[in-house]
Amino acid sequence: MMETIFSILASIVPVVIKLFVQKKEAQDKALAAFQGWVNERLDWAKKPEKLKDYYDKQKDHFMPDQKLDSEKQDLSSKKIQPEAWVQWAKGELGTEEIKGKEHNQRILTYGKSVTSIAYKEDETPWCSVFVNWVFDQVGIEPTRSALARSWLQWGIDCGSYKYGAVCIMQRGNKSWQGHVGFAVDHKNDKVLILGGNQSDKVSLQWYSLKDVLGFRMPKV
Repeated sequence: MMETIFSILASIVPVVIKLFVQKKEAQDKALAAFQGWVNERLDWAKKPEKLKDYYDKQKDHFMPDQKLDSEKQDLSSKKIQPEAWVQWAKGELGTEEIKGKEHNQRILTYGKSVTSIAYKEDETPWCSVFVNWVFDQVGIEPTRSALARSWLQWGIDCGSYKYGAVCIMQRGNKSWQGHVGFAVDHKNDKVLILGGNQSDKVSLQWYSLKDVLGFRMPKV
């Protein structure tokens, strides 16, 4: 029964998308996302255990507007480990800007975590916004600033690389410019950053350690 329903949807929805989404690039993204959604659910129909695994993993993974303050972890009674926020960040990998007048609503959602600027476009620099949003999900108070270098005054100084640390880097020629993300690996003279607004999306990228201004961890 489920397979029949999704097969019907698979034939109808692409037609609707092409009727209402005019830009070819946006059409392709919407069609790819829908096809992935359908394939996943067809797989669940054939292998119910995968559906159970999915819900087991997602049951505590709430959207910001669904999560109550009372559900946030109490830092005074339980130390939150770096893996907690790293996993939240990894869950957003692939989220990217939409070129043109359309904007990725997920990125605009990240923007609700900062108070220094109102986010209405996904082209507005959002690396710090992403880090703010991730810490919000685990109940750690972030900087609330859209400036990457605001993190240099946050938490405690690690002195060097630590897994999950907030890594602040210099970028551009002005003193306020920079980039920020989560350090998840290092090798020789490079550090692997899990961050937002890297090639216009949430991604993993290597950066030179010589550009690093600091590594910070939350006070817990």
